[in-house]
Amino acid sequence: VSVKLQGVPLSPCRAKGDVIVRVSCSHPVALEDALAAYAHPLGELHVEVEEPHEDVLQSYQDVAAVAEKFGEAMDAVRRLYPNCDTVHLFASVPPALAVKMGAELSPTIHSPVQTYQFSSQTAPRYNPALLVGERPRAPLTNSEIAQAARGRAALADALADLKLLVQEAER
Repeated sequence: VSVKLQGVPLSPCRAKGDVIVRVSCSHPVALEDALAAYAHPLGELHVEVEEPHEDVLQSYQDVAAVAEKFGEAMDAVRRLYPNCDTVHLFASVPPALAVKMGAELSPTIHSPVQTYQFSSQTAPRYNPALLVGERPRAPLTNSEIAQAARGRAALADALADLKLLVQEAER
C-alpha cells in the first residue's frame, strides 16, 4: 500500500495550542469536517493511503506501514509543535490499524490524543470520543485538602439542616 504524510512544517511552531492529525484509510477524512469539530489548530498533518477504501489494507505489512506513518506524524508533532497541548485525531481506519496506531503512542513522549467518532447524521460530523494519554493532575496540596474537608463538612451540615426542615414540613 502506498501511504504518505502531508502537512509537516519546515520549521517549529512554538505557540501553545492543539494540532489536528487526520488518517484517511478506509475513507477520506475531509479537512473541513475536522475543522468543524476543532476550528483553530496550530497545524494539521494528514496520513493518507492512495485511494482510500474499506479493503485497501491487504496484509499485516500494509497495516504496519500506515501505523508507522502515523507514528512519524506523532513524532513530527512532538518535534515541531513542542507546546502542543492535545492532538485531535480524526481517523477512518479498520480496527486492526486502530490498535496498531495506539501502539505508536507513548504517553511520556506524545501529547494526549483526543479521538473523534464520525456520524453522517450530526453536525459537526465528528464528535469527541476517547481522550488517550491524558496527563495526571498534580497531587493536591495540604491547603487544598483542608479546604476540601471544610467544604465537605459545610455540605454535611447543610444536608443535616435540610433533613430537619423536611421532617418538620412532613409533620
